[in-house]
Amino acid sequence: MNDFTILHLSDLHINQEGERLSLLMENLLIDIKQEMELVDDIIVVVTGDIVHRGNYKYKENAIAFFKKLKEILKEKIKDIYIVPGNHDKVRNPIDAKIIQEYDFENKSADTFYENYWKYILVSFSEYQSLVEEIYTIFFENKEEIKEKIKEDTYGTCVTEINGKRICFMSFNTAWSCLGDYDERHLIFGRFQLNKINEEYKKNRGKAGYDLVIALAHHPLNWLVGEEETLLQTNILSNFSLNCNIYISGHIHNRDIINWQSTRHSLTTLVSGIGWPDEEEDMQHPYAHTYSSYTFNLDINSIDVYVRSSDDNSSFEPDFRIYTKMRDKTSNKIVMPIDSNKTQAYFNLGTVENRSPKSYYITEETLSLIQIYIPMVGKFRKQMYVSLNRFKMDILDQIVGHMSDKRKKLDQLKKPEKEKRIIEKYREEIRNEEDIVDDLFDCFFRGMDMTENSRRYLKEHSEIVNECLISYMQDICSRLSNLLEESLKKIKKFPSEEEDKELSYIVRVHFRAYNVKNEQYEQLCLGDSSKWMSYRMKSQEWGELLEEAYKIKHSLVASINQRYCRKSFETNQKKSKEESKWADFMTYIPDFRENDYTVYDTKTDELVKKRPWITFGITVYDKKSSQMLYILDYLKIGQIITECFKEFKVYMPIDMKKFVEEKLNQKWE
Repeated sequence: MNDFTILHLSDLHINQEGERLSLLMENLLIDIKQEMELVDDIIVVVTGDIVHRGNYKYKENAIAFFKKLKEILKEKIKDIYIVPGNHDKVRNPIDAKIIQEYDFENKSADTFYENYWKYILVSFSEYQSLVEEIYTIFFENKEEIKEKIKEDTYGTCVTEINGKRICFMSFNTAWSCLGDYDERHLIFGRFQLNKINEEYKKNRGKAGYDLVIALAHHPLNWLVGEEETLLQTNILSNFSLNCNIYISGHIHNRDIINWQSTRHSLTTLVSGIGWPDEEEDMQHPYAHTYSSYTFNLDINSIDVYVRSSDDNSSFEPDFRIYTKMRDKTSNKIVMPIDSNKTQAYFNLGTVENRSPKSYYITEETLSLIQIYIPMVGKFRKQMYVSLNRFKMDILDQIVGHMSDKRKKLDQLKKPEKEKRIIEKYREEIRNEEDIVDDLFDCFFRGMDMTENSRRYLKEHSEIVNECLISYMQDICSRLSNLLEESLKKIKKFPSEEEDKELSYIVRVHFRAYNVKNEQYEQLCLGDSSKWMSYRMKSQEWGELLEEAYKIKHSLVASINQRYCRKSFETNQKKSKEESKWADFMTYIPDFRENDYTVYDTKTDELVKKRPWITFGITVYDKKSSQMLYILDYLKIGQIITECFKEFKVYMPIDMKKFVEEKLNQKWE
């Protein structure tokens, strides 16, 4: 899955000299390390006020903080962006006079820039020097550092991560700050907007952007009215900056606001550490806040995690902002990136101790659900009919046994000397006649199975086992056919980029545990013509198999990519002649007989626990991942479990005997 996380730090207000960090900063780093432990791709965003009150004697302490941040997150950090805040600016007596020269009617925006911006930059010279040192911690390439710094303190850059292009627009909203009365009086500047627009178009190129994020110190409503309208109009426009996310700080609080037009939505995310505790005349320490935002562009979702400090300067989930019960339960707020696309969402299965991945429902998703719900219903009906057919097969086999015995009786040449054999056969025939009647009543009239019939089926396990393997093969064949038919309805005309052969291919299979080599080997495979001479490779225990067994829920690889890296790496190494899969689902049928357990003979402690059989669905086209997500939502795994539970209601299953018999039978 194409997840990436933005770690949002703002308003650090570092006011310590030397390299020794304050207790708050140390605890902040400890918490970041813990929270980011399971995150792979991180973009650090700092929205201003690194130092306190423009005092750069604290510079050394700020450098030490970012060095430790790099140390704890290491290569997880893929990029970093910093924009200036009002405390990063060193105030200049002539600032007020310069700002008075700005023309709100745009008669001289470029002229203002040419005549006065160089004087504004004097106030940010120490900030630029600090930022350069911070970027040097994270980047070795001098050209890359230069590009990040931005000579004018504002501009655009592109970060490419997981095959996605993210445009970051860095705004300077602090240049017109004067003091305590900045709210609703700040100027953004048409000259700044013009340059950002120019860079935005230049960097976009033919590839375009998958996500556009604006970074600023101040919330939009701190700008003077005309400037707020100017900026808001441009970032909300699909034909201008087309911004999706606006990240800011300054207000020393956390907030989430959604701006929406008929064609576009903008989510504003606000967070900030805030004033140093010693600056506040309070009995209790100030509540300091930072946030992280996990984006998934494929499923249009943002997971917002907000952390706040307590009286001991330790961080914990900020339950003040989690107003909904589901938010409080998962310690996050789930939001769409584009609220115009979707409202509701469902949760996809994730590994143990990870919060579910949220899949927002778009119109496309609804149309897919409308296809797959009837398909799943059809599959259940087919398996009901199939089970009844195998019930009849059992009865037919018993009747066949009776017929064989009658033939043997007729073939006896000396009945008078073979009375014992005759009586034995007749008794067995009478017994089997009773069993056929009993089983018919059980199979088709809802009556309880007699102990005699149950004992007979256990003694003749080969009959049950043959039916079970046929039933499992039927599951694979029928489901793969239905899924391929559904894909053909969706993809009537595959695009030129798609492999037309693989576009509709679905592999449905069961694997079984071979105790001898501790590998999961192919047991059943859908009967598509593609698999006629195909044998799946054995699979080791671990990765998604183990995780799916733990949580008793289906898991899709692309949603849990971190936990099946070996599978992805092996897949990428395949030759051109081999078909590379695009995604897969793993599920462990959840019924008691499916557990293989080994206990210590001396202590009776559990030594090993494995499932006897596993179930999987594999697709070979990236777009087919959507199908797996919806099947996960429709609980296809539970339906597979129900198939087994229905089967064992009528036929006793000895999984150990079944697996050993079928694996040996299939591959010897």
